[in-house]
Amino acid sequence: MINDFKITLVVSKISSVRQYDTSLSCVSVDCFDLHPNYGRVLNAGKQLAHVSEDRATGRLKALKMLNEEFHHTNKSNFLRDHMDVLDNTLALLRSPDFSAFDLSKESDQTRERYGDSKLGRGLLLARRLIENDVRFVEVTTSGWDHHNNIMDEMSKMGPMLDRALAALITDLQVSGLLDETLVVLTTEFGRQTHVSGDKGRDHGPGGYCQILAGGGVKPGLVFGETAEDAQGVKEKKEKVSPDDFFVTMAYAMGLDYNKKYLGLDKREFSMNKQGKGSPLTPIFAAS
Repeated sequence: MINDFKITLVVSKISSVRQYDTSLSCVSVDCFDLHPNYGRVLNAGKQLAHVSEDRATGRLKALKMLNEEFHHTNKSNFLRDHMDVLDNTLALLRSPDFSAFDLSKESDQTRERYGDSKLGRGLLLARRLIENDVRFVEVTTSGWDHHNNIMDEMSKMGPMLDRALAALITDLQVSGLLDETLVVLTTEFGRQTHVSGDKGRDHGPGGYCQILAGGGVKPGLVFGETAEDAQGVKEKKEKVSPDDFFVTMAYAMGLDYNKKYLGLDKREFSMNKQGKGSPLTPIFAAS
């Protein structure tokens, strides 16, 4: 299964800037940043299939010899991790599970439910990867910074998101995977409640909402209420900080968010930075 490769995939609409890394740990657990043109991934597998086994073996043997010699001289953990990633990548390209990336295997009706958009295709691919035991999948989308003409823009962006997200949650529920999959819709800040002179809404970092589904979260629950001026919440006891939100996701996945890890630079770090975050246990069905 793909799960054997211990990978995280980021299906990104923005590929020009590297936004994700595991610099605190090691490259062997780094994410695989996937360009919206998923065909490039499939082409890699096809190119490998066109190389004879003897020729491929010879190339890889020569590469391994060079890497081993360099590693012996420099004792680089980074290189060792890179060699492991290469081995896992080649194993994936040769595996039947590689077909998870092929969206053409889905019916026309299914692709239509998700919508013919980069986000729709990204969430459809996310579902296929989850079905193949990939443990963390992140799909990014942009174009929501509506300082101008927000009504017209949201009339296009809103339905696109609703359609794709509803299809993902529905499919996971039907397959029984929603109970063990936490679906999170999040952003870095919200918008102001009033419309500006340019018919848009400016940044509103003081209060905004996130959506969680599955993973033991109570369905239909609304936790907290944003203040009318979007500069905080109405009830302080229901205030959720970014730290709280982050450790809530870790809590849902059964991760020890207070555990100390040692980074490559020998510094300690934990998912719960400075211990400030507390999980929102009331939102879970078992709590």
